[in-house]
Amino acid sequence: MYNGNFLEKNVSVSVQWNGQNSIDDLSETHVTLYKCSVNSGSCSRCLSRDATPSILKCGWCGDDCNVIQSEVCQNNLFLHQNETQKCSAPVITDFNPLSGPINGHTRLEIIGTDIGVVFDDVLQILIQDLECDLNNMVEYYQPGQSVSCMTAISTEVISGGIEITVASGEGNKTGQSTKKFQYRDPVITGFSPREGPMAGGTNITIDGMYLDTGRDITARFRDADCLEISVQDEIATCITSSIPENAQDSVTLAMTFDGEERQFSGYDFTYMPNPEIEDIDRTTSIMSGGLDITLTGVRFDLIQEPRIVVSSLTTDASKSDLCNGTETILTCPTPNFPDDAIPARRRRATDDAMIANLSFDFDGYVIDRGTIEYFPDPVYVNFSGNSRIYKSANKRLEITGMDLTLASTEDDVLVLLGPDGECTVDDLGMNVLRCQLPDDQPQAGSLNGTLGQGDAKNLPAVTVKHGNLWFYPGFVQYSTTTEPSIGLIVGPTVGALVVIIIVMGLAGRFLVKRRQKAIDQQVDELELLEKKIQNRAEEAYHNLQVDMTEVENQVKGLGIPFVNTQDYARNMLFSGLDILPATADPEYLDADLERAMITFSRQLNNPDFLVKYIQELEERRKSQRRDRVNIASLITVILVSEGNFDYFTEILKRLLEDQISDASDTGRQLKSLFRRTETIVEKLLANWFSLCMYHYLKKHVAKSLYLLYQSIKIQVEKGPIDIITGQSYFSLNFDCLIEEDVPYEEMSLSVVGADGQHEYYVTVLSSDCISQTKQKILDAAYRRQHFVKQSRAHELDLLWYHPGGEQRILRDQDEYNTPTDTSMAVQVNTLRSVGVTTDCRMAMINKVGNLEGHTGSYTPVSPGAKSFYIYEQQGNTDVRDRDYTRIQTQREGFQHCHLLPEDHLQANGDPSKTKLDKEFSAPHLLVTKKTIEPFLNQFLAAVFENPDLTPVTIKNFFDFYDGMASKYCPNHPQDYSEAWKSNSLPQHYWVTTLTHPSYIFDMRQSRSADQSVSVLANMLDNACKKIIPEKNQDSSLNRVLFVKDLPRYIRTISDYYKNLASRPEPTHIELQGEFNRLGQEFSGLFSRVGTLKLLYDFTHHDTAGLLDSITEMM
Repeated sequence: MYNGNFLEKNVSVSVQWNGQNSIDDLSETHVTLYKCSVNSGSCSRCLSRDATPSILKCGWCGDDCNVIQSEVCQNNLFLHQNETQKCSAPVITDFNPLSGPINGHTRLEIIGTDIGVVFDDVLQILIQDLECDLNNMVEYYQPGQSVSCMTAISTEVISGGIEITVASGEGNKTGQSTKKFQYRDPVITGFSPREGPMAGGTNITIDGMYLDTGRDITARFRDADCLEISVQDEIATCITSSIPENAQDSVTLAMTFDGEERQFSGYDFTYMPNPEIEDIDRTTSIMSGGLDITLTGVRFDLIQEPRIVVSSLTTDASKSDLCNGTETILTCPTPNFPDDAIPARRRRATDDAMIANLSFDFDGYVIDRGTIEYFPDPVYVNFSGNSRIYKSANKRLEITGMDLTLASTEDDVLVLLGPDGECTVDDLGMNVLRCQLPDDQPQAGSLNGTLGQGDAKNLPAVTVKHGNLWFYPGFVQYSTTTEPSIGLIVGPTVGALVVIIIVMGLAGRFLVKRRQKAIDQQVDELELLEKKIQNRAEEAYHNLQVDMTEVENQVKGLGIPFVNTQDYARNMLFSGLDILPATADPEYLDADLERAMITFSRQLNNPDFLVKYIQELEERRKSQRRDRVNIASLITVILVSEGNFDYFTEILKRLLEDQISDASDTGRQLKSLFRRTETIVEKLLANWFSLCMYHYLKKHVAKSLYLLYQSIKIQVEKGPIDIITGQSYFSLNFDCLIEEDVPYEEMSLSVVGADGQHEYYVTVLSSDCISQTKQKILDAAYRRQHFVKQSRAHELDLLWYHPGGEQRILRDQDEYNTPTDTSMAVQVNTLRSVGVTTDCRMAMINKVGNLEGHTGSYTPVSPGAKSFYIYEQQGNTDVRDRDYTRIQTQREGFQHCHLLPEDHLQANGDPSKTKLDKEFSAPHLLVTKKTIEPFLNQFLAAVFENPDLTPVTIKNFFDFYDGMASKYCPNHPQDYSEAWKSNSLPQHYWVTTLTHPSYIFDMRQSRSADQSVSVLANMLDNACKKIIPEKNQDSSLNRVLFVKDLPRYIRTISDYYKNLASRPEPTHIELQGEFNRLGQEFSGLFSRVGTLKLLYDFTHHDTAGLLDSITEMM
């Protein structure tokens, strides 16, 4: 018996004795060895003369292919090759592909056993009742093992089992598959990005349904193939190829599924002229790289992955690094010198530069920029003395070194002090660096928080970052100013531990002593408390600015993660509703249905019919709020998809005037009109504003809103958060503050990528549970690279590379913290409780179902890589699916507690518990407010301080409100028109975007951040209503937190309305141009016919015969 799965094997023969002497064989004798059992999988393959040559004398016995002399054939009936009729019926074990287009022409390969002895034995293959063509398929036949056929055309989308019939002797035998083959009708619903360079290389993501249909799937933009295509059911990716033209060109996307073409007509892909480099600021670097080279040019925004590349002049070695920037500017950090073999000694031996080739790779489009000079690396000398302490008397720091300016300037060097301070570099010489120390000495310790030894224990460490090099010369000591800072105090986090305890104690006693005082004293107490925490606020704001740097770099390098137009429309019109129209018309449409829907569309474009239709539905669905808003959004899609935005506006104004007139006649509260979205008209109005404000939001407000939410999220996560109750150490929501002092410390974890190497650091708290830690790692990953689908914390496991050498999977609940009695609460695991310390190495891995039996090593997934997310959305991709981070439980039936003890959870609902029991937490509330205040002011300024940039459609609609107020509310018309404007725009649209940022950004909302945002939304609501909340001793501090700021915000909103009213009325041409642009922007996002049919099905029973003519046509 020989090893290897070969039926026959030709080998040489030799004779040896004594292990070393051989008989000469002049003829070089060879023999053929054979192994019949290679064909043991199938009787018919074993007995086929094509698959098993008869000279081998193999036969079938039992379930094995072997020779008659074998033991298995001695004990079983032996079938010779002329007894094929005794083989079993065919068995289908698999087939490929699993689906094909309804137009047919898919080569279907069927795999199994006993599929005939020769090709002609295969008589028929059926898919349900459709015959699969066997003509011209003989070349794909493998005796007894596989056969191919060409699928027929199906008139509908169906799925069915496969039946195969083969000849066997005088009769036939059949076999059926257990799986079903699917006839499918693939649909393309969109793609992104929509433009790229003519040189190609743009990575395209195609969205749709049933995209993995068939065997041979291709994509192209007109005549240019889209290369390296990869398909899944709802998404496909490919890379654009180049086109010969040298001018901008718009082309249509088409995909073929086994030769059947599907085109996407919603919008085109635009080939743009290639990016151009106009200037480069320098071509020098140090050997270790890391110095920024700045490129200026045009169309850099077309590049998805711009890279700087340096290559050796003498070898094939090369190094590259990613660039980032804007449309006209790219910043590229130089890689280290490409020839790693050069010894370090030679790198420092001479001041002469070494040369390498320099080029820039723009998604495969390479621009050669000549050469780059590499100079020796700089060296910084440690401070003198055993403790290495530099004592400064003038707040200046000097660090000596060598070769500091050979290729560098002050901008290339960063001097860090302690974990969060910085010394401003203002002088760089060949052998010395000088910088200005900050007024206040930074925190003690190094970047990772490690404290020095001996005299340096309470001093900040000095860290020099020069390009990619890091130096640690020692520690710095200097005198600091004692004068308190003046001006606006903003900022978060805590100061020294002693100061916190004293301030909190004073604040708690101060508030408790005055709990029965007059109601106005509550605000005075807050003001006094703000003064007491002034120093903490300053330090906290500085810390937040450091942490926000990563977010600002994300915005600068990657842009705001704004959703695409289709997602925006879906979220703003249909989020929270029961229906969602299809995004593309069906491929095959019943003629009667199509004719009926065309008639229905014409009726909806008759203003008298549409108004009567809506009024009838409002009356009949009066008690069904959800039905009415469903109807409104469907009507919105239909009107907009047909490009009738001006008609939409005309109908809306007519309906609103009817409501204003009715309210005026019946004495209803006119100021409360349009505040809600409970009627068809109110939802139509909300939809209209959402679509009109899209570009203004994206261009002028998105950045400030994104930074505001991220600042709240980061500040809240600086302190412990109880994952069970949602209460947090920092919050704007007084009712959500943790009542107790929870011990915690910041830790820095090293996140490991798929290659097992360090990717980046993430800051966590020792009090974080495992799910919170995973979410912080994911948040950091998504700030490094944007994704459409983001993994959720509970879909992945956290792997800890234990210092002892083992790998441990960490979970919130495991066998060690699960009690045997379900009446006992599970204390959720935290990083502290499982023993994780700072600088530990962590990785995210694909979910492990059951930890029992899992040992050894695991494969990490790389944060920021496209393969990182494993979650596949199914059905409606509503933003409601983006739920909050939750704990990962092992067994059901247990109550869980995290930071707060079990008895606290039970007492949390006790109505006898007074608000003042938590008032020692008030400093955390005020620190949070002061921290995020600059970001809040930036957001409000973007919303209300640019009336000249407000869309002309909004200006026109506000003028309509002014006219209606003058007509129906002659007494104080301005008060009524401002109320309607506030109800429509800030109180609905801006509050919606503020409280639901995941509607407009590709991000996951945070429960603790949302609790704070709700306070801001309530403040904005009060400002619009011109309400300053009344204060009383039992009020939550939420009510008075912004009471001093509200008058200013109220004036800002009123001034916005006045300034907008003073603008010239937009001309008809301006309005029509904006209406046309909106119609083009939002048309084609949803299926027109599908939406009409959905609206008809939803309403035809409640329209008092208005749709009878449509029904007769169906």
